[in-house]
Amino acid sequence: MGIYNSEGIVLNKIPFSNTSLIVSYLTEAYGKVKLVCRGVRGSKKQSGVHFEPGSLVHLEWYKKDTSDLGTLRNCDTSKVFRRLWEDYDSMQVALRIIKITDRLFSSSDAEIVNYNIFKNALQSIESGLVPKNVECTFLLGEIIALGFAPTLNYCEECVSGNNRKRVYFNLENGELRCLDCKLSSEHVVKLSQGTIMTINESFRKNIYEIHDMKIITQIQEEIIRLGYYFLSYHSGINLNTIMEK
Repeated sequence: MGIYNSEGIVLNKIPFSNTSLIVSYLTEAYGKVKLVCRGVRGSKKQSGVHFEPGSLVHLEWYKKDTSDLGTLRNCDTSKVFRRLWEDYDSMQVALRIIKITDRLFSSSDAEIVNYNIFKNALQSIESGLVPKNVECTFLLGEIIALGFAPTLNYCEECVSGNNRKRVYFNLENGELRCLDCKLSSEHVVKLSQGTIMTINESFRKNIYEIHDMKIITQIQEEIIRLGYYFLSYHSGINLNTIMEK
């Protein structure tokens, strides 16, 4: 049995027995952890923001080496991102980002780069950046961090495709195809040239600076849709239901 401590962000909580919770955190040092938090339900002293999704905390827990479920020893709240819950658009985007992160990673999974992308996204919304702009850069950042970044080259059948205003993007191999391409159109989404240029720009950036990108409103929805479809396809986890809510 080991004792651990780390900064973390609350992802999710579910009731456990009459007085306890099981809370999921993405931690800086240990990836995603699930902890039994005993005696906290209904306790004014122990409840509150400690266990609310999006709260930045410092926690200490113990866990057997043979178990994925640990037990919380202590939790102190470091920061509450108030804008996330005081502004409707910010809240909707923040909840989607939290749910994506919760679904993408299993216990002990996720690297520090994933934690920083997640934390920076919440901080960017808190600082007043356009929420959907942050959702775009968060999705692009995770695509890069998880090693899924596509090449965005045209297939051999589509040498003239780069003159088209809109093209197909193949989710399977990351190729671009003109709309008249004779190859299979399964697992494709349509993209504008502006979206392709923006994605290419994001791939050239330092991953920790990606949230500084300003993405024009007209292509934000297209990038968000692509991000959900692409991450869902390559992770094998259905994230599209989050986007549709």
